[in-house]
Order: sequence, then structure tokens, then C-alpha cells
Amino acid sequence: VVGLKRQELINMLKAIRDNIFVKLDDAPEKSSLLISLTDINPVTGVVVDCGPGVYTDRGTFIDMIVEVGDRVLFTNNATNNPIEHDGEKLYAMKPEHIYGIIK
Repeated sequence: VVGLKRQELINMLKAIRDNIFVKLDDAPEKSSLLISLTDINPVTGVVVDCGPGVYTDRGTFIDMIVEVGDRVLFTNNATNNPIEHDGEKLYAMKPEHIYGIIK
């Protein structure tokens, strides 16, 4: 890693453990689901990378519930820490920030 420029390091970004990187939808769609959840201000986006999962304190491995390409509905609080990657704004979050996968 020594000698690499900051942008080169950002280009090598890979999610680890139970971290998820999501890109916001360009134009969130309005649906009855979104209307019924207006109290929590949900946001939609697409998973661009996610780690493999995480081990519990007891040593049990918990797989990720999302995959790259999944369109997800998540809490607006998860958009507090944007990161820039390859010219795109991404949001790092944990599985507990995601309400569900939009099919």
C-alpha cells in the first residue's frame, strides 16, 4: 500500500465482515410500501458490495442476507456517512439498517 495515492486506495474499496455499500436510487419510486413507512423516512438503493458475513460471540457464522445487485429499502439514518468511490456517492451500512429487499 506504500506509494499508492489516496484515489488508488479508494478504488480498491472492498466491504468486509457485515458491512454493506449501497448506491442510492436515482429516482426513488413511490409505492404503497413507501407511503406506509413515512414515519421512518425509508430510502431505496442498490447494493454495490457487501462483506461475507460475521461471526457471533459464540462462533456461529451469520451469512449476509443481501447480495450485490439487490435493491433494498433502508433507514434514512444510514445515509449519514457518505463515501466517494469511483466518482459515485456510496453509503456504508450494517444489515440492521436494511428493512428489506425489493423484489
